[in-house]
Amino acid sequence: MTISIVIIGILFAVFGVVLPGWGLKQILSTRGMHFRSDTLSTILSSFALGVHINAILFLAAWTFAPLDHPISVAAALITLNLAVTIAGWFSAKDVHLSRDPAAVVMLAMGCVIGVFAAYRFPSTLDSIQVLQVQNLILGRAGGQLVADGSAVTKLWHFFFGGIDVPGQSGFAGLLFVPSLLRVDMPVVTVAAANKVLLFVLAAFVSLYAVRQFRIKPVLLGATLVFANMALSKFGFYGLFETGKDSIFALLMALASMAASLNAADEQNEPGLYMSSAILLGAISVPYLMMFWALYFLFSGGAILKRSYRLAAWAIGALMISVVGMQASFARHGLVPALALGVFILWGMKIFERWTRGRSFKINTQTGIVLGFIPLLCFFGIWLVMPIVGRIVIGFENGIPITESYAPLDGKMSAAYFLLGMYPMNNRWLAVAIVLLSSISPILSPRLRTPFLLAFFSFLPVTTLFALLNVKFNISLLSHFNLWDITRDAVQWCLGVFGVLLTILGLQARSDRFRSIPALPVLVATVIFVIGTSLNYQEHLQLLRGKPIVTRSGGFDNPVSAAAMDFTWREARNSAVYVSKESPFARDFYSYQMFGARKFDYFDALVVSTESEQVFLANNRDLALVLRVTETKRSSGFVQAVADDAYMIKAVNDGKGELDLGGVPPTIVSIAGAYDIEAGTQGSFRWVSPQSALTITRLRNPGQVFCTKLRFINAWSSVDLRVRIEGGTANVEVPIARGADFATPAEVSICAATDSLGLANLRLVSDQPHQHFPNDSRNIAYGLIWPVQ
Repeated sequence: MTISIVIIGILFAVFGVVLPGWGLKQILSTRGMHFRSDTLSTILSSFALGVHINAILFLAAWTFAPLDHPISVAAALITLNLAVTIAGWFSAKDVHLSRDPAAVVMLAMGCVIGVFAAYRFPSTLDSIQVLQVQNLILGRAGGQLVADGSAVTKLWHFFFGGIDVPGQSGFAGLLFVPSLLRVDMPVVTVAAANKVLLFVLAAFVSLYAVRQFRIKPVLLGATLVFANMALSKFGFYGLFETGKDSIFALLMALASMAASLNAADEQNEPGLYMSSAILLGAISVPYLMMFWALYFLFSGGAILKRSYRLAAWAIGALMISVVGMQASFARHGLVPALALGVFILWGMKIFERWTRGRSFKINTQTGIVLGFIPLLCFFGIWLVMPIVGRIVIGFENGIPITESYAPLDGKMSAAYFLLGMYPMNNRWLAVAIVLLSSISPILSPRLRTPFLLAFFSFLPVTTLFALLNVKFNISLLSHFNLWDITRDAVQWCLGVFGVLLTILGLQARSDRFRSIPALPVLVATVIFVIGTSLNYQEHLQLLRGKPIVTRSGGFDNPVSAAAMDFTWREARNSAVYVSKESPFARDFYSYQMFGARKFDYFDALVVSTESEQVFLANNRDLALVLRVTETKRSSGFVQAVADDAYMIKAVNDGKGELDLGGVPPTIVSIAGAYDIEAGTQGSFRWVSPQSALTITRLRNPGQVFCTKLRFINAWSSVDLRVRIEGGTANVEVPIARGADFATPAEVSICAATDSLGLANLRLVSDQPHQHFPNDSRNIAYGLIWPVQ
């Protein structure tokens, strides 16, 4: 990632998101809408309104703007944002922000860590909104209202015909203008600059939540919440590695819940934050809907007026989300979905007038019963799991093909799901959350307020709801959606809500120590530090690594980094095919983010069937591709990346100009061995008890080829033997306990290659594997590498 991309991202976050949002806030305030005026609320409200502005601009560009001149489109969008800022300035009655030293500290932490995250992980993968922006810029999506055809017909299809409208456009809006300014780079790389904004948002939301929950001391509590976000699965995969839409969404979901604590009925922040969360990412929807449903029920309807204001903010984003998901309203279009939203609001308003502010009071006995809900839900999760969810991954002859993934794989227990599914999460904190969430509302009257009961209940209730839908095959949601909800309760929500639940539970159990208000935060800090110390080495290993920087971005894995860069440079107008059994396959779904016209797993039948093709192939598929392209007289070139990893660009032009300079005469690869390591006298690979050696001789297929294998003994206590099968004769090689680089065990082996130039050897050790200290690899012996 270049410095210019980070600078563009930061500048747009300030001048294209926060300041226009602040301007709109001032305009709405002059129209009688109530917003809090403290510094943090002003910043978060401005960000949320900025998300709305840019989401609307992105949707407008999606449907109206031809992107033949991206700089002009970017200039127009920047001008509109600037106009909103200026209008807000002239509408403002007071532009003063109070001094907030704690906010300055959190801002500094967020900026520093965010810049580091953008350098360390210079890409934003695993995001459908990133893919939507990339396809729009490349001209493969959007622009329906400027396409060929009758204007009346296009408008009719847009409003009533189920047109493809992006469901969540908030995150796309944040990165759309910066991506237009750098169309020479893939959107996944440009979007990584938003990690600075993301970490600042996480820091501010941590401080905001701590203040709303009245946790003392404020700065220590906020730092602890922020640290757990950063050092959990939510942090390492979400904040650091991907910086995706779901992470923005869950942060604003927490802000929405925190803003509703002791909020006045006319306050707009809870609904505004909820609406922005839905626009940013669909993952926030089930958790927010469950929280507000429980809050409404536990309050006995007392928050009906506040719920109406909340729905007025969020219903539009929610309905567009439904349309964008191609669900029941997708075939009917935008207007019916929005009309349903208006009808729901109208019904709520009628109900509010009918009740005239009456509500059902929750008495003490009812509060005690409701306090058992989290415990009963955890017990229900324990009873239901293990459970199998069948996720449809494709169809064959009209019959769905399904797979089952953890935690809905029929194997994972409830205890492992809640406490150990993601090793990066703090297990001590996970235990504390389950225990305190289960017993604190039962034992402490302080936690039996409607809000706190909902806050302690919404995660276990949502998880159990998803599991019961799978258990009884209720078709309300697909098994994929239910799997996503279940998994994310642990993958994301432990990092976002974990420390807050722990501190609140400890507060409720420390009434006798009220003279020490900092005690719950201190105890939670001790739990967090002890739990983090148990897996800090994994954290350090991840953070100390360096990305493999390419011309179009960067990634951790060198093979995948090269393939992603190759895809961006060579396959923006091509189909990309990936060999399943190759080093490329581990990041299969990421290559589509780099502009490939289409992508799929390798199939021999597709070779030379299109004008241009890119193959990310292993040795076997490389040999097949080269044989077919040679027959078809295709042009192109081959680039070697690693053992058993080759990138091929094939242009089926009939010229026969295929450059094989990147292919060595002999290729040797091995399955069942670990990465190459450098020793004092050369390189080698540790090998498991059973492995497969593949030799490829593309220039002389069908001939016998001989090579020499050199073995070293990993263990000083045993002699071992390795049987080599598949050559011209089976061979058994003795490897003495003293075999090393200076005196390896050597054997010459010959094998006949097939018509593609391939020969396969199987290596089997007579001794079971062993482990080095603090090393989980299954090692039988070593093989000096490379094999000549």
